Amino acid sequence: MTPASPQLAGVYLRVSLFRLAVLFESHLRFEELELVPRIRDLDAWGAQREAAMLAEHLEQRTRLERVCFVAEAENEPSVDMDLGREVSRLVVSLLDDMAREERELQELERLASDGPFEQMTG
Repeated sequence: MTPASPQLAGVYLRVSLFRLAVLFESHLRFEELELVPRIRDLDAWGAQREAAMLAEHLEQRTRLERVCFVAEAENEPSVDMDLGREVSRLVVSLLDDMAREERELQELERLASDGPFEQMTG
């Protein structure tokens, strides 16, 4: 259902954005509580993977907070246009992050399925 007026569209956009913010924060917390400990203990690079994930989460939270800050401005058509662009950029960046995470997960799964390996020393 699409709102009938531009003002209602702005309200709908803001409500949807704030719902996304709550759900996305829940997702990040789940990853930090459930995945980080597993990543940390996965292999010799676990600490680096953990640090990278936490840094990515901080960056994602910062992007989301910036867009929510724009959303808290007055509900005017010019602000709504800026907000719409910011939300689009945010969604594209999160989708890019998700695609990269999927590729990394597939690589980890491939490595795990190859079985243990021994490090050669000289």
